Amino acid sequence: MHELWPDGATAWRSPLGRAVGRCYDAAMETREKTFLLRFTLEAQIPDALLEDEDFEEDAWLDEWEVDIKPGLIRAVFAQLRATPAWSARVRNRGISPLDEIEIVVTRRLDGDPDDTEGDDEAQ
Repeated sequence: MHELWPDGATAWRSPLGRAVGRCYDAAMETREKTFLLRFTLEAQIPDALLEDEDFEEDAWLDEWEVDIKPGLIRAVFAQLRATPAWSARVRNRGISPLDEIEIVVTRRLDGDPDDTEGDDEAQ
């Protein structure tokens, strides 16, 4: 069983608590790079439609949230799962998922200096 610490790290519960996690993390350097794929949503609405009292102004956003965005996220994770040396998870930084979804993609090297292609053979 593992617990989630306030900084988002997970560690195995043990009598030593955080000390075990710190020792493990000290032996591992983490490097990060941010890649941003931004979608800007626009709707072009004719004036005549805006004057219609039955017109739902946010229906186009609902279509994005319900019909399009979930499929895009599934496709991203399907592609990432196709590469076994990499793992992916959603990270929540307190921003509404209506505005941002952050996906953390991790490549954990096995310590072999020649490990440039991954450890696919070991899996």
